[in-house]
Amino acid sequence: MDSTYNRWIFRISFIALLLLLLNSCLDNVPPLANAGPDQIVAVGSEVQLDGSRSTDREGDAITYDWQFVHAPDNVAEVLSDPTSMRPTFVANMAGVYELQLIVRDGSGLGVPDFVKITATNSITGFDHTGIMAEDCISCHNGVVAMGKTASHIASTDFCGACHAVQIWAPVITVDHQQVLGACSSCHNGIIASGKSPNHINTNAECDVCHNTVSWITGSNNNPPPGGPGIGSELPATHIATSNDCFACHSTAAWVPVIVVDHSQVLGTCDTCHNGATALGKTANHINTSAVCEACHSTISWAPAIVVDHNEVIGMCVDCHNGVIATGKSVNHIASNDSCENCHNTQVWITTVDPNNPPPTGNGSELPVNHISTSNNCFACHSEAIWVPVIMVDHSEVIGECVGCHNNVVATGKSATHLITSDVCSACHAAEMWVPAITVDHNEVLGACSDCHNALLARGKPRDHIQTDQECDVCHTTRDWDN
Repeated sequence: MDSTYNRWIFRISFIALLLLLLNSCLDNVPPLANAGPDQIVAVGSEVQLDGSRSTDREGDAITYDWQFVHAPDNVAEVLSDPTSMRPTFVANMAGVYELQLIVRDGSGLGVPDFVKITATNSITGFDHTGIMAEDCISCHNGVVAMGKTASHIASTDFCGACHAVQIWAPVITVDHQQVLGACSSCHNGIIASGKSPNHINTNAECDVCHNTVSWITGSNNNPPPGGPGIGSELPATHIATSNDCFACHSTAAWVPVIVVDHSQVLGTCDTCHNGATALGKTANHINTSAVCEACHSTISWAPAIVVDHNEVIGMCVDCHNGVIATGKSVNHIASNDSCENCHNTQVWITTVDPNNPPPTGNGSELPVNHISTSNNCFACHSEAIWVPVIMVDHSEVIGECVGCHNNVVATGKSATHLITSDVCSACHAAEMWVPAITVDHNEVLGACSDCHNALLARGKPRDHIQTDQECDVCHTTRDWDN
């Protein structure tokens, strides 16, 4: 097995040497691979390969190609990333693992290098059985046996906080309470994972925002140090807002939130003002929907100046009771508390439903275009049907007839009516409109014959002298015969 292996290695090295000699005559010198030093590791440990010392004389960018050339029998050789500068694999069985690294520049040429990893069940040759983790320092103190190296991170002397007596490396579990240095001394992307590529821009230490118990959740009530944006780190229960954290939070005390810039809040008021996240509706709040901004504003929560009554669910009197909001005035007519029977939220003075009158009259609430009358509404209106008006008690009408009988409110003069003034009562009576019995001729504007034509009124008798003169040439309205 070993002789075959050695012959195979010799052949590869010979071919590589030929390529190197051939290329030396050309302008481009192939890069030199450096697969790193040989290692002795414990079985089951993760092996870190290192090709970072590979070079290209011209300074060209190089690519990496790692391959297993030998491994213990029945081992599945798996590299984390064969094209990485520093891939890893797990040495699951004892034995020798041989790997080849070829680095290439843009021309595709390269010279290989090899590294040998020896996995053993006993690295030190010392039986650590029965040794307690807290006793490591009694031997590993740099005097009796190798202790912490000069490049070891600052920590206590409790080796067992990170290492195991059976497998010293790699370190899998770390008790951060035993770490004395800054987080970044270890979490720097080399010793342990550091900040991800999409981490916010910051030069603060990790523990300003993170803790060792829950890395994602901020600790110490401190916000992300790099600025107002925290992106995906908003908790799932956070209210909908912009990313301007400092609109509500402070770097001195992240919680509780004292002052809120509501211009940065994107959701509806009730997502926060729900009695859990922030103060919600009080127990004596009127019955409404959850749309707070229908009445309140973020500038001045109280008093409520403008109210969207579409969001009010209860009765008017729940609010308009003279305590919460203006109620019935002292000169309001006697009525029950059903404001909406007469009023609406758009125009308080105007009755909502024209078929429903004010319950006992409407006093000063008569519309401005109402005819002049007494306040006895039921002289004309009915509670069953407020409009149209069918029967009118004219004794309650104070103004002139024409105020109503104008062909707009009620029937006025017909097209065939003789020419007169608008004083209807000069000829008609409120009790009996027709026939006209008494006529005040002072209100008649046309000629006598317009009416006295034997059709509308008595005209010339049969024995009247023959004449085409108007009546008032000889007669007067006071004394017809003379």
